[in-house]
Amino acid sequence: MTRTNPKRRATPLDVNAFLEEMPSGRAAYDAFLDVLDAGTLVRELRTHHGLTQARLADMAGTTQSHLSEIEHGTGKQGPTVELLSRIGRACGDPISIVRQSRIEALERDAAAAHAELDALRRELDAMRSEVTDLRRKLGAARAAGKRRASSGPVSVKLVPAGKNGR
Repeated sequence: MTRTNPKRRATPLDVNAFLEEMPSGRAAYDAFLDVLDAGTLVRELRTHHGLTQARLADMAGTTQSHLSEIEHGTGKQGPTVELLSRIGRACGDPISIVRQSRIEALERDAAAAHAELDALRRELDAMRSEVTDLRRKLGAARAAGKRRASSGPVSVKLVPAGKNGR
């Protein structure tokens, strides 16, 4: 009979619920995710340009071990903005750091612009429909005018006033 150790069973951790209980933990967790994102960005830049960690570290003025720590999100400190900038320049791909509030403002502006564009498209569609209706009516009016014109001359008898009792 095989015995299992209940202490060795892993239970999934609900990170969001856990962090809601620790507001300072949420800030630390978000900062850690930012460091991981920065590391992923650095690794993608480096591999895209076919550079080794040692070569990029030399070009950016840091050590290979520090670059490895950045890429893996380990170490005592994450990358500084200045180091990220040097890494980007070394790769020929400048890195821009944008505050989250600025990103959110840009997203709101983009959403408003899309809404305005959708409204203008609907207005344009309505105008196109109106033009199509007017063209149809004009075509029908022209066709009716041609039918009247092709039915032959219209004879009108002029009667002098006073002869028919008028």
